[in-house]
Amino acid sequence: MCNDDMDNEGISDQKLRRLSTLLTISDKIKKYPELQEITRIDTRHLEEHTLPKLRRLAHCMGITQPHNVPSKEQLIQRIVSIYESLKHQDVYEEDEYMIDIVSLHEKRVQRSLDIGEPLSYDSDDYYDSDSLRSIYSDYSVHFIEKRQKTVLSIKSMSIFFSRTLILLFLKHYRCFKNIQNQWYRYTNDTCTWEKVFVYDIDDFTLRVYERIESIAKLIDNELPRAFMATNNDIDGKYTILKDASIALQKCIKGCT
Repeated sequence: MCNDDMDNEGISDQKLRRLSTLLTISDKIKKYPELQEITRIDTRHLEEHTLPKLRRLAHCMGITQPHNVPSKEQLIQRIVSIYESLKHQDVYEEDEYMIDIVSLHEKRVQRSLDIGEPLSYDSDDYYDSDSLRSIYSDYSVHFIEKRQKTVLSIKSMSIFFSRTLILLFLKHYRCFKNIQNQWYRYTNDTCTWEKVFVYDIDDFTLRVYERIESIAKLIDNELPRAFMATNNDIDGKYTILKDASIALQKCIKGCT
């Protein structure tokens, strides 16, 4: 009777067994962070991964004694064969509970950060100056006497800009994430997170610096003078940008 009810609902014993198999495979894969880097099950993609990693994947997929498979090529063939047989089961095509065992990493990548929806820093939307004035009131820049000259305190400028950069990331842009030491940047054109290098964060840091400089007078009358002094000090400017980029990287990792 129970079996008849399940068949009437479109969920047969065979279909339930297939779903159970997929759930088991998915749960096993989740236990191994290194397997999250495998985003496709096809020969070309699997060849890019190491043999130990492929043996781990094979074990999760139910291949017994993967260490005894004679070659990497044969192991890949067995993995792809099992995946293809599972993929063509009707549980993959129709069931609302279907699980794609190779897309777990990609789903994690494309998910928004917990702090909010992302906005590419290429966007024309600008942040509000009130927040920037508030930051400046807590971390204002100042000038000091050095060798009978009044010069900008690079440290104070570095602290102000680092705090401002992190504020804008948390409150406005939220456009970077780091998953398993891989950097991703959100792009408005495709509305997706794409792989980038850490240098993209350096570029973002410079872009924000230039935008803050363009509206410095709206934040405080003394700030344009500080930017002018920074731009005349190549080493000082490099230090400010580098310190801010490193601080932002730590912040991004904490938000991912």
